Amino acid sequence: MPIGTTINFPLKIVNRKTIETCVAMSNLDDLERNDLLESMLILLKYIKKTNKNKSKNMPNITPTLHVQKLVEALQKRGVDLKIEHWDGHKHVDIYIPKDNLYIEVDGMHHITRPETIISDLNRDYFSFKGGFFTKHITNEAIDTHLEQIADAIAHVAHNAPNKIGENL
Repeated sequence: MPIGTTINFPLKIVNRKTIETCVAMSNLDDLERNDLLESMLILLKYIKKTNKNKSKNMPNITPTLHVQKLVEALQKRGVDLKIEHWDGHKHVDIYIPKDNLYIEVDGMHHITRPETIISDLNRDYFSFKGGFFTKHITNEAIDTHLEQIADAIAHVAHNAPNKIGENL
């Protein structure tokens, strides 16, 4: 399994056996494999301990300045949305429920770091499999084209509800 490969399991089915299986599939030598296994088991124990008493909602997160700018512009255009949405698996900057549309406002590392690109592709894939579409917008685009971006998204939200994925 190549380094950087993301394997998504619902937390409730992740256990020592699934971790051992994933680590065994890696291209690491025995020492690296043992170190990884030990680290993953410690992480699993920590995650399960911290999630035990949590609700299914993600903790409150303050949106970035760029997310706030886009949210305000969309709300001025009458777009019904949720901010800093937690879908049960991941955090989403903006969610437009009637279109099953996620909007992620990304920094430059989302287009310049290979690990982040792979992570985003995996997140988008699993969102798509769940019936959600993801639109990525860079901070720089928000800085230079906020009004045009908000107009375009509002047009989609008002004129093509529940039609994303169909020929318009």
